[in-house]
Amino acid sequence: MQFLVFSDSHGHGERMAKVIAEHPPILDVIFLGDGLVDILPLMRQFPKHRFRTVRGNMDFLAAGFDAPDEDVFSLYGVRVFLCHGHLFGVKGGTGVAEAHACTANAQVLLYGHTHRAEEHYLSEKGLLVLNPGSIGRPQSGEPSFAILDILPSGDVAASHGQTDF
Repeated sequence: MQFLVFSDSHGHGERMAKVIAEHPPILDVIFLGDGLVDILPLMRQFPKHRFRTVRGNMDFLAAGFDAPDEDVFSLYGVRVFLCHGHLFGVKGGTGVAEAHACTANAQVLLYGHTHRAEEHYLSEKGLLVLNPGSIGRPQSGEPSFAILDILPSGDVAASHGQTDF
């Protein structure tokens, strides 16, 4: 099963809409915060899609949208830990977020907040750490997203994507 993973849209929901439209087979979308107000229009525009969201530090104005600070879900025996990252200080490193993911017995940590795409694997912890970057205000200048693939075998793969906006 594939997931489109976004973070930090900051008012650029149209960019997420473009990416979703460019990937019609992928019906699952994960949003890691800072732009919850952009998600409601997408839910109306793409009614067949399933959206999973967490709240970011800038989402305090997202009235009418209740999202947790973190979430965990399982698919094919793979546990995925979602957070925006601000509560775990990810701008100074991912160690605290990684520890929380491991405490939740997760094999995947998805986070945002830094506006930088990142991916690494901690073999000693069996943890894939993935930040899709920012679709709205990227630090690199290139809006980005990620695709997370969880296979029935329990294998996990991830890739980053960019598109013209």
